[in-house]
Amino acid sequence: MHASRFNSKEGLDTARAGARAAGAMPAHGAHERNVEPVHAAADDGVTHRTSWVRGALRVLRNAVIGLALLSTIPMGLVASRRAEFIPDMSQLVAKTAEADRWREFRAPVDPSITHQQAGDALRRIITAGPRDNYPMRPLGTTHARPWNRITLAPDMFADMRTPQHKGPAAFMVIAKTPGGYSVSEMVYLRDIATAPFWKDFDAVSLAAKVDVVGGLYDTPFTPDAQLIAFPTVGFQDAKQIASAAVSRATYYLASGKPADAERVLRTIISFGFTFIDQGVTAVDALVGRMVVDIGRDGLHQLYLQTGRGDLVVRLEPVVRPKSSVRARQTPFDVASARAAALSLIGDPAVPRSLRMETLEMLSYGGSCGSVGAMLTGPSDELRRAVASARASMARYPSEQAFFDLIERTMENGPRVERDADIVGRVASGTASMLSAITGNPRIATCTRLASTIRTTE
Repeated sequence: MHASRFNSKEGLDTARAGARAAGAMPAHGAHERNVEPVHAAADDGVTHRTSWVRGALRVLRNAVIGLALLSTIPMGLVASRRAEFIPDMSQLVAKTAEADRWREFRAPVDPSITHQQAGDALRRIITAGPRDNYPMRPLGTTHARPWNRITLAPDMFADMRTPQHKGPAAFMVIAKTPGGYSVSEMVYLRDIATAPFWKDFDAVSLAAKVDVVGGLYDTPFTPDAQLIAFPTVGFQDAKQIASAAVSRATYYLASGKPADAERVLRTIISFGFTFIDQGVTAVDALVGRMVVDIGRDGLHQLYLQTGRGDLVVRLEPVVRPKSSVRARQTPFDVASARAAALSLIGDPAVPRSLRMETLEMLSYGGSCGSVGAMLTGPSDELRRAVASARASMARYPSEQAFFDLIERTMENGPRVERDADIVGRVASGTASMLSAITGNPRIATCTRLASTIRTTE
């Protein structure tokens, strides 16, 4: 997310009118006595009606002035926090693009695995969520993970233990294989390798397409579901799985089956690309990139041991040059950043997960990025971009439901529950009243969102 950088009281009383015309008029003859009361009554009725209209207009005017004064509070907050929500995805795009060189090492696709089957398999092995208003699909219990169940004796893998994983470290266990493993260590590796867990892991890794959203969550989403609270796959959860998969490969390598070890390591790389290519958030892309690198490192070590020098070179890690010259900061250009984000959405070369993340962030800015957006709603340009993305990217009913979330956020604003400062709480209370009066929910949601943003200037 990028934030772009994120009356004295007027007298209302008026002078009253003078004496009524009937009281100021000269007396008439006796023959007119029957007429005078009629004229006086008629005149009094007109005056009464005029006074009522003027009073009503005064009330209306006061109400308009009052609403105008009240509206300055949320509008001022939204304007001061200046939350454009225009994401700069360049670094994430570059980071995931680095992994493209290793796509050739993915495991072969199994065309018999459907997107729904792969989604169901993902549900059984991933523990993402549930979160309020995002219940996970009821597919029974998830698979047991033997690496969490088995307690290693102090002498098992003693020189390759880390606090991050209960088993042997993924970046060491393949490399240590030529030295051999003890009986207890081999029993552990066998229990990992033969666990039922991997049947579903392989299904996710080998499928051409995976319904990630529909596999994990009940859809369509409830009216209370908020895009800003959409659950994501945990880094540590995915890392544990990928690390255990390297131990699985180690068992085959230590058992004299290097081809099976290679197959397993390639499925890890494929599993990572599943999140990059099939996910719907930037977190999916980052998780996928991490998993790909774990699989790449294990395969790199395997080829070193098996004398595959030609493949070792192609699996070398990316070395990023370090510059001693600090980049010059340039002013943030909202128009250029928005144009770049809209262009990214339509670029098929950009990973799907990052295109979806850009859409999500723009939906926040489209409703709450400025006072104008808050009052009048998203621009026609953004609406067209979302409609075009839906037509080209929503493949399954679950993904249509996800686009519904994006459009609902774009039109109504994201509803957040985070604590605001005292200014934000006052502004939010006023904004809620204005939203109820005007029928514009964005006034309340955008004010609440802006109240949680801390300016950095």
